[in-house]
Amino acid sequence: MKVAITGTIGSGKSTVARIFRENGYEVYDSDQTSRNLSKKGGLAYNKIVENFDDILDDNDEIDRLKLAKIVFNDNNKKKELENILHPLITQDMQMCMKNKDIFIAEVPVLFEAGMQDYFDEIILVVTKESLLLDRLIKKGLKNDDIESRINNQFSVDIKRELSDVVIENTGDIRALKDKVVSYIKNKLEV
Repeated sequence: MKVAITGTIGSGKSTVARIFRENGYEVYDSDQTSRNLSKKGGLAYNKIVENFDDILDDNDEIDRLKLAKIVFNDNNKKKELENILHPLITQDMQMCMKNKDIFIAEVPVLFEAGMQDYFDEIILVVTKESLLLDRLIKKGLKNDDIESRINNQFSVDIKRELSDVVIENTGDIRALKDKVVSYIKNKLEV
């Protein structure tokens, strides 16, 4: 069974992925793969540096905040970055899922990247807008950054329609753990 965990920024995807890990499941992290590909020496580094101005820090590493500011405010630049990263992430993910009976992946932009067809089941993590905003502000994002990131993802309603399972993350970690463990028992430990 191939399972994807997705949701909007701040919904709790990473917390759900961590709960799967705590229950003995390996979880592929597409964001970490993206970071690895973008590091100096990574497969995407040179192409990103060639296509985006003034994004390097003092150590010649890509400053992810500068890059995010560019792509979340310019749809053409966002597409350009996606065209560099998404094929490489997809290729890496396919290699990792090969020959695995159970493969779980955290893929924030699953639908936006067109990766949904690689999975048997899609778990969407959702939360209340007020909780989402609180979480993102605590991470240090400003309101205009939050708005531009949310606007660059499919709406929750579209993601609900495209998903198989919806996990409501209302802020109580115990309830969230119970929901994930119930999913594991009913779907993966059958």
